[in-house]
Amino acid sequence: MNKNQLILFSPEDLIIIFLGLYNQEYGNKKGVGIVTKIQSSKRIRDFIIKLRTEKLSPGYDGFITIVNSLPYFFFSKGETLGYGALFAIRQWIEQSYKDEFKLDYFTLNKIVVETIFRAEKTTINISGNLTFFDKYFDHLEKVLENSINNVEQQSFEHDGD
Repeated sequence: MNKNQLILFSPEDLIIIFLGLYNQEYGNKKGVGIVTKIQSSKRIRDFIIKLRTEKLSPGYDGFITIVNSLPYFFFSKGETLGYGALFAIRQWIEQSYKDEFKLDYFTLNKIVVETIFRAEKTTINISGNLTFFDKYFDHLEKVLENSINNVEQQSFEHDGD
């Protein structure tokens, strides 16, 4: 799956699918631990406040950088870093929902996509097995295939009326 295909998903869907697959792979307990670290981080809270009050974009590596600066994430796997960054992005989106200044859909999508690919770049695969990111992209491809098949099926059923 390439970056261009990810535009077919909403930023929220990309995040939800990532977090859900991570919880499936590593357990809800680990996911809750990451969420707790992000929610209790003064650094993350201050970053989100700064973005909102100064009407700034986090850029394509803002959330990865800030999450990676937290001690909990120093030596974590790419998928754990990605989980933390995506959860922080989700918090920022939810908190800035009613703000006057909001990023457009495509910029927001690009931030989420870049966050995922930057987190993937921190992953080392020495086993030769599928990485978490391989599984994530495979899952997204299956979601796309199912969507296309559903649209085709509905079109076929409609044409038969």
